[in-house]
Amino acid sequence: MQFALYPSLAGKLVFIVGGSSGIGSEIVKAFAAQGSQVAFCGIQPDGGAALIESISGAGDKPPYYDDSEASDDSDGITGQNLIVNAGLAQVSVAG
Repeated sequence: MQFALYPSLAGKLVFIVGGSSGIGSEIVKAFAAQGSQVAFCGIQPDGGAALIESISGAGDKPPYYDDSEASDDSDGITGQNLIVNAGLAQVSVAG
């Protein structure tokens, strides 16, 4: 299936919560196919790893994935950690 390309999305930073499965993973794929810089988190580590492999295999830039949300000892600031570790932010402030 052919989808429209949106040049304005190329290089844009995109953060997706719940991207390791279901609709979220399709959104990750769609933004990666547009050339966006994608970072996502989710509660299914195997799904996240498979998604990265699938995107890389399609020739798109692999997204950054953080599965710390899936662990029982998550510190509650997964999104902040993901943004900083993916290089999407230059300054991080935790209250």
